[in-house]
Amino acid sequence: MILDEPVDDAEGSVRALRLEERPLPVPKRGEVLVRVEASVCNPSDQMFLRGRYRCARKPPCGPGFEGAGVVVGSGGGMIGRFLLGKRVACGGNEPGGGTWAEYFVASVMLCFPLRKDVDFVAGATMLVNPLTALAFVDMAKQRRASAIVHTAAASQLGRLLAIFARERDLPVIHVVRREAQAELLRELGAEHVLNSSDDDHDEKLRLASERLGATLAFDAIAGTSPGKLLAALPHHSTVVSYGKLTGLSLSAVDPADLLFDGKQLIGFHLNRWLASAGLWWTLSAGRRIQAALASGRIATSVRCEVGFDGFADALVEYAADMGAGKVILRPGH
Repeated sequence: MILDEPVDDAEGSVRALRLEERPLPVPKRGEVLVRVEASVCNPSDQMFLRGRYRCARKPPCGPGFEGAGVVVGSGGGMIGRFLLGKRVACGGNEPGGGTWAEYFVASVMLCFPLRKDVDFVAGATMLVNPLTALAFVDMAKQRRASAIVHTAAASQLGRLLAIFARERDLPVIHVVRREAQAELLRELGAEHVLNSSDDDHDEKLRLASERLGATLAFDAIAGTSPGKLLAALPHHSTVVSYGKLTGLSLSAVDPADLLFDGKQLIGFHLNRWLASAGLWWTLSAGRRIQAALASGRIATSVRCEVGFDGFADALVEYAADMGAGKVILRPGH
């Protein structure tokens, strides 16, 4: 699929995608050619379609940041040769084409050989959200946070974070927008769930953060959300901005929280985290995620699996209700 130019509209950006036949891309040294068996749409993909995601890949190009398939070609190098013929989960290479294709070129450093008991659909969803959730838990450990806060907590990422944090005995204050989402999280075993639509939400958040010692918060909302988190958290806390679901820029941040209370507002991007964490952390995290997938401890909810013909319609439905599950593109269907 090709995106000629971004369209800042949820449905219009999807309808602007078109199919195009191109010659097979040729991998360079350190790259492999992957025959795609499954790929997924995440919020970051939607942001890219709408021109809100900064990366080296520029339209016209193929979208898609995450997928799974079989390595059918190598540009050379020891790792590339090792991966030939392997089933892999992989990230889209920048600035090359993305995973919403029959074939694409991936960096060998973003390819994870799949266990036999992890299928392509699970593999297509094992990088962005699970790696981010593990990174958040490890960041909390590094910063010695007694508890954390997470907004958009009913998302796929939020549910994974709840599981990984519980395994590390790390309390999470889960912030959602609707009571149905709160009930969903409680059914999954979440203990501390707050509804941001409640009139007294800010005070509840302040009291819960103080009681649990939550000095680290992760925000996917943007707009006024990071400012409210900064105001609610104890002194010397950090708010990590990693998304922009509202499409709004940051606002309502009180400089006094930063100047006098020792609080911080920082950004998180998975690629930067992986680069700083190093190869060992990345490989270890990949093994942990696959073990959790194989055992059934974690799973990504899937709305539907479609071929190219039904992909646009499915993406429109996904944009309207992302909590209902992921859309999986199966190029061979």
